[in-house]
Amino acid sequence: MGIQVPGGSVRPGEDPADAALREAREETGLTGLTVVRKLGEIEYDISPLRFEIQRRHVVD
Repeated sequence: MGIQVPGGSVRPGEDPADAALREAREETGLTGLTVVRKLGEIEYDISPLRFEIQRRHVVD
């Protein structure tokens, strides 16, 4: 089955850590979550689905 983690988009003007918390609340229903630290940031090419490079922020 594997592990699944919440994910989503950062809204214009939104801090990536705030976006991570918002997405986690929306997708899990959990409250009281906190970001411990930023683990990194990567660029991800989603081709051939779409010709787009996404910037992904990873937090724990």
